[in-house]
Amino acid sequence: MTLLPARSLPAAPRVGIFYSAACKGTGAAAHDLADALFSLTGLSLTLAELTRTAPADLAHYDALLLGCPTCGGELPPDWAAAFPAFQELDLAGRAVGLFGCDDQRASPRTFQDALGILAEAAQVSGARLVGSTAVAGYDFSDSRAVFRGRFIGLALDPATQPDLSGDRVRRWVAGLAHELGWPIRLGA
Repeated sequence: MTLLPARSLPAAPRVGIFYSAACKGTGAAAHDLADALFSLTGLSLTLAELTRTAPADLAHYDALLLGCPTCGGELPPDWAAAFPAFQELDLAGRAVGLFGCDDQRASPRTFQDALGILAEAAQVSGARLVGSTAVAGYDFSDSRAVFRGRFIGLALDPATQPDLSGDRVRRWVAGLAHELGWPIRLGA
């Protein structure tokens, strides 16, 4: 996996947050991300369950925040069904941030693997991955979502660390805004 250099987005980027509803935690995280992103930047965005979106529509956004839980080390059924079409997308020049939910105690050898699967496909499609996060504070043994010692997106564990999710979401959104050069509202 290679990381592409940062590029700026349009002044009013089209931002889409699409998530799997296979895990209640991922849907809650998507809504929290949308609220935090709007509060911080004022950017308008689209928020939708993956099953209510044609995969081809994802290519119409400048920035995508894609939510995916890991199910037994694999994609959940809704992402698995959309994955062949996702792999065919031309995401050249688009920023893609990934977030997901998993249980590090129950799945220590496959923690957040679904994010790694999506990251590989997004990069092959020309996307620029954004929003890597530190692995400190987690307890797992292996993950396809770790690249160069960092998660390739936002790793949430609502099963064993529910009290940390809110702060992780807010920090991730602030980091994305900084990384992508999105405007920050005064007083936010």
